[in-house]
Amino acid sequence: ASGAGLTLQSLTQHLLVQAARNVSVTSSNGDLSVEGLLGITLTTPGTIALSAQQVTMASLPTAAAAASAQALAMCACPSGKLFRVASGSTCLSAAAELCV
Repeated sequence: ASGAGLTLQSLTQHLLVQAARNVSVTSSNGDLSVEGLLGITLTTPGTIALSAQQVTMASLPTAAAAASAQALAMCACPSGKLFRVASGSTCLSAAAELCV
């Protein structure tokens, strides 16, 4: 039917999309949304590239001292967890608070 969508749903708690070469998911006229209840994992021995005019991480933790800062810097914990600090602050000063 015209305008109908495609829904992939698993009633057995597992859905696998697999190909010998490439798997592409494209939305040429709208948003593409991926949601996971417990998390989303992207794994590759190569590169994960985000190509966009803007990348937003709305729920990224922010050091308490940076809550009212106008400019923020991004930091990474040894585990890979990302967090924000006030621009001009050091990541090390907030690591004890956010890298637990």
